[in-house]
Amino acid sequence: MKTVKTRSDKRGTYTYIDANGEKYTLKPGDIDPDTGYVLTEEDIQRLHRMDDREVENNLKNVKPPIQPWEKGLIEEWKKAHPYDDPPGRSNVSLDAASEDGEGVDDDSEKGYLGDASLIIMEHEEPMVERLREVVEMLRPEQQELYRRIVVNGESPEDIAKELGVGRTAILNRMTRIKENIKKNF
Repeated sequence: MKTVKTRSDKRGTYTYIDANGEKYTLKPGDIDPDTGYVLTEEDIQRLHRMDDREVENNLKNVKPPIQPWEKGLIEEWKKAHPYDDPPGRSNVSLDAASEDGEGVDDDSEKGYLGDASLIIMEHEEPMVERLREVVEMLRPEQQELYRRIVVNGESPEDIAKELGVGRTAILNRMTRIKENIKKNF
């Protein structure tokens, strides 16, 4: 599970380790021997942004906050088991959940997630997929602002205070982001 982002001075290339443990480094100008596609700087940056989202998600979900509905269940458990600590809370990574032998159902060769990602992709609305593609084309700082306001529901006021700018500056940035999305959609 990746929990550290790649340093900014190391983002000119993209290094990964494949399933066999072999290390590969991709750089702009590399050519895919099968398709002839020439890797661009934007491709490298897109791979790093995908890793950044994975790291953010991993860190956020290492120990998720207790939800209000869980508090009642924990209190009930404590009353029923006064001398024991409540069971620990943890998350299972998608990799662990889909590996052979981990959570395997009797009728399935794969983990209990099986082909869930493929099912989601099959049923995803084409417009949602297109929106994701257009957002991926935004500059990294625009993607971050879009994610914080649209996806996470953060207020422009809070973001403005954090960045040390006025609320109007954030709203103007969001207006430009929306215009860019409309133009490319």
